[in-house]
Amino acid sequence: SCSDCPKGKYCTGGTNQTNCPANTYRNAVGGKTVSDCTACPAGQTSSEGATSCASCAAGTYLPSGGTSCEACPKGKYCTGGTNQTNCPAGTYRASTGGKALSDCTNCPTGEHSSAGDSSCTKNTYYVAYNCNGGSGSMSNSTHTYGTAKNLTDNGCTRSGYKFTGWNKKSDGSGTSYANKASVNNLTSTNAATVTLYAQWSLTVSCDNAAITYYNQNEQRSPIPCNIYNGVYSCVANTSTGMCDCTINAFQGSPYYCCTFDDTYFTASWNADAGRYQCKKSFTPVQKSGSCKVVNNSYNWCDNYW
Repeated sequence: SCSDCPKGKYCTGGTNQTNCPANTYRNAVGGKTVSDCTACPAGQTSSEGATSCASCAAGTYLPSGGTSCEACPKGKYCTGGTNQTNCPAGTYRASTGGKALSDCTNCPTGEHSSAGDSSCTKNTYYVAYNCNGGSGSMSNSTHTYGTAKNLTDNGCTRSGYKFTGWNKKSDGSGTSYANKASVNNLTSTNAATVTLYAQWSLTVSCDNAAITYYNQNEQRSPIPCNIYNGVYSCVANTSTGMCDCTINAFQGSPYYCCTFDDTYFTASWNADAGRYQCKKSFTPVQKSGSCKVVNNSYNWCDNYW
């Protein structure tokens, strides 16, 4: 005798039994045609001849039009069914089978990613050069996080000043870098710009600091600016832009020190030097001229350089 067509199949008569196609099912006997097989609900799948459908498990998904669950792709996590969700920007997943957001890994410091990436990329950042009171123009340099690279050779100038390097703060209170220094990881932010400020020190030349040397016994009214063995020394002060000078005084009483503009200062005894001296700071003025004869006896150099 004839038997009922089994579940999961349809029978068109005779000895014929045909499995319901994949992604369909039949949970009752007596199927007559393929139309008696019911399509699986969205997000569920079945193999041929199935009597029921099942959702894809977490870590797998059902592709559109697919007949079987597949491993969740790299860069994503799948909670089951047809669901695929990209790992967020700043994270990645290097292997298949992600089941939840926690399966996405944060990018290391100095690297970045876009949503759905299976790996991270080293950050690129830029260095801008600010002449900080000087003149000139320098293009930004491009740097890769984790890779050392030299700063661009200084192209800034400033009249009366010497370039001493770069600093992250305009007032020099930040991190300092020498000209063309090799730098690495100035910022961990992708596409960020780090500004470095030129640092300057005053250019002070005190080799010819303008202090007049008067010959012994030369009288200058109202003070006898006689500098006996009037040797002096000057040191450049790059903080003030001045020449800090020590002047030997005339060896008599009273003791005075004279300068190029006929000003004079009362000297003080310097035990270390064993003589009267003055300590004064002067603007580094370069004088020019020649010596003149006075009273046909004594000569003095008003501008003796």
